[in-house]
Amino acid sequence: MAYYIGDVNGDGVNDIVIGSYAVEAFVIYGGSNITNMDLMNLDMSQGYSISSSLSQSIVDFRVVGDIDVNHDGISDIAIGCPYDNIAERVYVIYGTNSSYRSNVVLEYMTSAQGLVVITSDLSDKSVY
Repeated sequence: MAYYIGDVNGDGVNDIVIGSYAVEAFVIYGGSNITNMDLMNLDMSQGYSISSSLSQSIVDFRVVGDIDVNHDGISDIAIGCPYDNIAERVYVIYGTNSSYRSNVVLEYMTSAQGLVVITSDLSDKSVY
């Protein structure tokens, strides 16, 4: 599955996120010089991966893009993970105008990378 996410690297070109049936998703930067790429060996100039150490947390994730949660003028990504074993979570990954971004592991996100919204009510599907 692929989702339109707006311009998360601030270069004026829209980007996408591609989900896999594993615990990883990939942000691909848009542009006129896109070539074939190997997602498992993604160059930081092409995009970055979003992964989770929780066994099924992003297998069936929901993505909302083209939002600006932190009001910096760059699109952010919200990822709902309905199958966390601990609690339902929404991860907000801030966009950045840096040319290169390191991969993001959701459970280890810093406050500079984004924020986490948590509910302990595992029946509450409103978080995604």
